[in-house]
Amino acid sequence: MKSSVPKVHIITLGCKVNQCDGEELGRALTCRGFQVEIGVESDNSAGVGTPALQFMNPVFVVNTCTVTSTADAKARKLIRRLAKDYPGAKIIVTGCYAQRDVEAVAGLGDNILVVPNRKKPRLAETIAETLGADVIHPSDSAKTSSCSGRTRAFVKVQDGCDHGCTYCIVPAVRGPMMSKPLSGIVEEVASLCEAGMKEVVLCGIRLGAYGADLQEGVSLAHLLRGLREIPIPRLRLSSLEPLDISEDLIAEFNDHPGLCHHLHLPVQSGDDGVLAAMGRGYTLSDYRRLVERIRRIWPDLSLTTDVMVGFPEESEAAFENTLEMMREFDFTKVHVFRYSARPGTPAAAMKDQVPEQTKRARMEAVQELAEGLFRRRAEQMMGRVVEVLIEGPAQKERADQKRPHMLGAGFANPAGEPAAFTKAAPKTSARLTEDKPPPNEYAFSAGRWEGLTPHYLRVEVSIAKWEAKGVVGLGCRPQPDFLMGEIIQARITGAGKDFLVGELAR
Repeated sequence: MKSSVPKVHIITLGCKVNQCDGEELGRALTCRGFQVEIGVESDNSAGVGTPALQFMNPVFVVNTCTVTSTADAKARKLIRRLAKDYPGAKIIVTGCYAQRDVEAVAGLGDNILVVPNRKKPRLAETIAETLGADVIHPSDSAKTSSCSGRTRAFVKVQDGCDHGCTYCIVPAVRGPMMSKPLSGIVEEVASLCEAGMKEVVLCGIRLGAYGADLQEGVSLAHLLRGLREIPIPRLRLSSLEPLDISEDLIAEFNDHPGLCHHLHLPVQSGDDGVLAAMGRGYTLSDYRRLVERIRRIWPDLSLTTDVMVGFPEESEAAFENTLEMMREFDFTKVHVFRYSARPGTPAAAMKDQVPEQTKRARMEAVQELAEGLFRRRAEQMMGRVVEVLIEGPAQKERADQKRPHMLGAGFANPAGEPAAFTKAAPKTSARLTEDKPPPNEYAFSAGRWEGLTPHYLRVEVSIAKWEAKGVVGLGCRPQPDFLMGEIIQARITGAGKDFLVGELAR
């Protein structure tokens, strides 16, 4: 690929499956010789770094979400900003919002190319053709070439959904269920393991129903059995619908050595009437029995969930049932969102739509309760040693949050600088502790790093300075990515609003 080929910035909005799509596109483009930067848009971050200014004609790929009207608005705002700030850039918009409303997206600015979901599998080729670059078809050995510097990889095993919850637009924009062949998934995970990934996350719009559209006998449990022999330190499942968890799958939970004891089981509501109106297909008692069954296998289960507030006809009593349900299940994390009427869905035509002011108040109440549940969990974990997969230096926006630490004094310097290195060091699979410092080919100064435990708890780790012998070149350019991908042992000393604070275990 010629050096004149521009850099491609992939910006993902929305769910883990969209993140999977973004990573797959990034790998495909990297294999074709493009320079690629992948980011996830958040409320606190633009999702687009200033490095784009180094390139005369950058290319942006915006992978959109349309699960709520807020997601639509966020996508429009981002696309307009890119069109304004980078008038010479090519903006390629794909994802669920692009699938739902092609004309609206195309009208957001000049130089916008809309690629609906159904054409997303050929997006790498489309980008190459649009830019007039040579289309290079990557070899199998190159498929993980963009994994350098990454710690976790997302692997999409299926797409689409046939269930049809009354509020959900996903089946309309993602289409029917389509599962990838089992053998291809096993090969991909094995390649990622060989490339040094410490954690692989299996994703899908209806992950638990994997294989239902394939030959008889293929299921998520079958897939997990096929992955048992791959020595990946961590294998994580993303969101699972309660209806899709079979006894066979639960048995595999017990037998799989690397499976993280964390499940995201969307409950949506704690009221049976609301659940029925949503078309969820289960009652709260059904959900309770399922969780109890899994906790018999995994007593240390970390349970996260989604909660929707303000669904049509949700009464105050129904909402109180949801709050009581949250207290009962003691969720590790709760993702709460306000109901948003989606065009063409049955719920959009229901009577007694809940006022927006009421939705906002209920959302705040759920968030407050969720923070209290996390605070209680953090108190229980004080002094415990946990395993943390380091993803990189602590995020600046997290460090600069104007929020008190709720526990401990493990974060005496919340505005501290990330760790800096005097010399790039070779990767090591050894688990690092303060009594077992890194090799003395390098040294680094005190800093704060962040990562995830197997139970999906984010931890910011304060690491004291290691003195190393024979180190030269103290003025060398820092290499702040050395700890990325390392598994360390950290002792919990405190907590922030939604994360734990720790220090390297002695």
